[in-house]
Amino acid sequence: MKIKTYILLFIFSFISFELISQNSVVIENLKRELNKHTNEDTLRVQALNDLAWELSFYDFRASSAYCSQALNLSYILNYDNGRAEAYNVLGNNARSLNNIDSAFLFLGKALAIRKKQGNKTKQAAVLLNIANIYYQEKKYSDAIVKYSECIKLANENNAQKVALVALTNQAETYRYIGMESKALKALQHALAINKNLKDSLQEPYLYSTMAALLQQMGDISAASINAKKALSLLDKHPDVFLKIAVLNNLGSFYRELNKPDSALSYFRNAIVLEEENEDSLSLSTTNTSIALLYQRQGQWDMALRFSEKARNISFRLKDTVSFYNATLVMADNYIQKRNYKKALALALEVEEMVIIGNNKKSLFEMYDTFASIYKGLNQQEKRAQALEKVIAYRDSVLTDENYKISAKLNVELDVYGKEKEIELLSKSAQLQEVELARQKSARNFITGIAVLFGLIVLVIIFFYNKIRKSKIIINKQKDRVEAQNQIISNQKQLVEEKQKEVLDSIHYAKRIQQSLLPTEKYIHRIIGNLKN
Repeated sequence: MKIKTYILLFIFSFISFELISQNSVVIENLKRELNKHTNEDTLRVQALNDLAWELSFYDFRASSAYCSQALNLSYILNYDNGRAEAYNVLGNNARSLNNIDSAFLFLGKALAIRKKQGNKTKQAAVLLNIANIYYQEKKYSDAIVKYSECIKLANENNAQKVALVALTNQAETYRYIGMESKALKALQHALAINKNLKDSLQEPYLYSTMAALLQQMGDISAASINAKKALSLLDKHPDVFLKIAVLNNLGSFYRELNKPDSALSYFRNAIVLEEENEDSLSLSTTNTSIALLYQRQGQWDMALRFSEKARNISFRLKDTVSFYNATLVMADNYIQKRNYKKALALALEVEEMVIIGNNKKSLFEMYDTFASIYKGLNQQEKRAQALEKVIAYRDSVLTDENYKISAKLNVELDVYGKEKEIELLSKSAQLQEVELARQKSARNFITGIAVLFGLIVLVIIFFYNKIRKSKIIINKQKDRVEAQNQIISNQKQLVEEKQKEVLDSIHYAKRIQQSLLPTEKYIHRIIGNLKN
């Protein structure tokens, strides 16, 4: 009989991006801080929200009561930040109380306020809470898309803590629906962010989660490497229960790698811690794992010894799943020892439990055990009946596996569709922004042209007025010049007239003189006569 390796996969589902201590001392300190702020102001709102947030981890109703006070005062003060914080906590409380419609309503209001404020880091935190609700409601495609939106906003605004939680939760969502490669990519991204944050407390959780995922993907060697990294980190920052899980995982990995000594060493170390911390459920599981290890080596008595221990512990715990798993391992070992009657008694003891549990794979394995027992007892008719049930449950398991594959493909298609829709909306928004920018540029251009035209008109008017004034001045000066020219002309005419009069007088005097004086010819004749 084959039993699937027990892997404890730690995840960070449904946690906030700010981790606050949850002890009573913190609550009392917050209450004292609240009592200091007696004025109805924003400081009191913040104190109410801080106390509500702390209480939201374990006392949802008390937390919601403080949220209501913070919300009422925020409305009076018109304090958007206080309203958003109160709605966010109320949404988480409603989710924890399984009031899903109220949770979406409150978180939707918180998101609307954060968008109005333009605070993308706070938007990312609200989107993380909304995605967690979708995961809780098994709406995995919606959860994945919201985680992606959250991660995008967080990365754009360097909100690394929010991105870390969103990536880890998204990885768990991918892992749950069988999209292991995407889950691994998300975890690797989360680990890179965690290294930037230098958060040594979360690092071993991430490595252990990656180890379990790699085991699920069939890469046992890589799984063991990551588990060892987690274990070395836990030596510096011990988390006992995580260390138990990692030791168990390493034991299972080395069992798969056919290294029984290493596997047994890790399992025994896990048992020491389980006994010290009274972790009985893990102790039962570890003993079953050791039984399977010995069974693989053909050491049936040792396998019976540890499977019986596991059976006794789970019986005390009244844990039916651990009980029938351990019992069926015992039955399988008795089959190997050819003690078919003892094996039959054990199988019959848990048959009803397995049927009630209605786990098809467990039913398949149980009836396969019955078929082997009845074959050993040579009870062919009962063996045939058991084999019929084996075939029926095998087909049912295969149908379930096919359904999971189909569901996985549907989720992938749904996620792809939603991502494309968001991408188209984003592109549409970008196009609208471009169009608005173009229109703004056009308006600015037109406004610029209008302003320039106005300036040109003003310049033209200015110069026109200047030229007109200059022309008036020139015309006045021209008139003055013309007037002066006219005066000069008149004076010139007067001078000319005077000159004419003088010349006329001169000419007249000359004629008188000429008439009185003898002619030149007469003078020459007289002179000639005198010479003679």
